[in-house]
Amino acid sequence: MTTSSLPTRDELAALIDFLADDELDDNEANAIADIALEASTDPENVLKRLYGAEAVRLAQRQPEHNLALVIGIELEDLLFIADHVDTLWEEVQNVFEDSQLPDFPYENCPFSDVEGFYDWAAAQLAQHYPHYELIEFGQHYECEFQLALVKKAQVETFLDVCQRVGLPANRLDD
Repeated sequence: MTTSSLPTRDELAALIDFLADDELDDNEANAIADIALEASTDPENVLKRLYGAEAVRLAQRQPEHNLALVIGIELEDLLFIADHVDTLWEEVQNVFEDSQLPDFPYENCPFSDVEGFYDWAAAQLAQHYPHYELIEFGQHYECEFQLALVKKAQVETFLDVCQRVGLPANRLDD
């Protein structure tokens, strides 16, 4: 990403608001957006100063994903991150107080691959919490899976902002 194609602070702050489900105040969202923009123009210094040498190493492997790296680190507690789909599902369940979502189907599992899990998870969420949708968001720097929970009414705008700022995001059924 060149400096001339950097997203605006407002675009990044809007994206952060979607991911945080409006849990952050404007100052927090803007601060994260500022860090992400600064890391896009001076990744080595910013990442080392804020996150350490390991973050610099990760950024060097895929420099085009510096925005995703910063947002992923800053919002890690708000994203679902795991190496295994059962752990991922437990994280989704735990976000809802008194969750109505079923437990992971270890016995009589209705799917045999990740796409099948995504279909099952999307169907469960649609049935029990129809105002939300799980979105595959970026690629976590250490784990296999990274999902975000977005209000269904905001999904199209969220995906549009992700595309404009160059962050990978897809519906689970894409």
